[in-house]
Amino acid sequence: MPIPDFERDLRDVILRSLPLSGKSAKGRSELEIKPTSNLLITYFNWKERYVHPHPRVIYRSRLLQASSLYSENIQAVEKLLSKIERGDLIDSHLSSGVRFGWEPGGKKSKRDFDLMLNDWGIHHLHLGDGVGRTGFVNRERNSLQSDNLLAVIFRAGQAFALDLIHHGEWAVKRLVETAVESWPDSELFLSVQGIMPWQDKDDTNCIPLRNVGMPSPIVIGNGVYISSTVMSTARTTLQAAMRAKGTIRNLAYLESNLKDLELQSRNAAAHYGVEFPLIPEFRVVEASYPQWFGFAILEASSKMIIGIHGNSVPTSRADDQ
Repeated sequence: MPIPDFERDLRDVILRSLPLSGKSAKGRSELEIKPTSNLLITYFNWKERYVHPHPRVIYRSRLLQASSLYSENIQAVEKLLSKIERGDLIDSHLSSGVRFGWEPGGKKSKRDFDLMLNDWGIHHLHLGDGVGRTGFVNRERNSLQSDNLLAVIFRAGQAFALDLIHHGEWAVKRLVETAVESWPDSELFLSVQGIMPWQDKDDTNCIPLRNVGMPSPIVIGNGVYISSTVMSTARTTLQAAMRAKGTIRNLAYLESNLKDLELQSRNAAAHYGVEFPLIPEFRVVEASYPQWFGFAILEASSKMIIGIHGNSVPTSRADDQ
């Protein structure tokens, strides 16, 4: 069996997939010299901006339903929520910033970051159907909804519609208050123990914290809350770091246990009635699982897939992905 280099494969996959802002050689070289763990975090920071297409239960807050903006945009909002409920692809409703998986340099406001998402776990979705040349909802073609965005928190199989906000309102605390008060048992935000609440009515106070990679705590009643996503000092999320660590761990395990990898793949091929080669060839590929994006080991001939996300190592056929 050819000896694979899964880490090299992984790096090649990421470098091919990650869209750069601009095409400068400097930007590419900055990305290429990143350690694999940091490269993975950059990749997951980009992928977390997308909404995985699978059916979800929709929860609407009372604040949203009582909003005058909701009444004015009810058809556009409900059409978008129906797409989410069915599990349709909603890439066109995302920020056009998802075109930039990596932007080199040390800018404070980089297009490869969505700091409201990384800090609070809240996506902002553009309303309307008119799509521009870049493939995203065109604000000029959807003048009635041009400045209105739907704030949503996504979990596997669930979508929590918080409220409508205006473009640029990336720090309105009512979104956090709504999440905590509407769904207290869903742990969208976590109570921070041992901190006395303070009086803070300024929505802009969390912006400087985000810019330096600090989670912005929010006072609600007699409690203090932070998002369960937890922003890191790199302005990415703890979830991205944990997924990177899990991916590297699983890759290392599979590479050091090639006989087990081959046996697992052969058994899966037999289950699917697929011929398995005498000398298998394994490589790392991107994969879309039922509820998340990630990576997998592909056997080139039989198309057997070994998942390498988190702690699970599931087996399936590439045709099922």
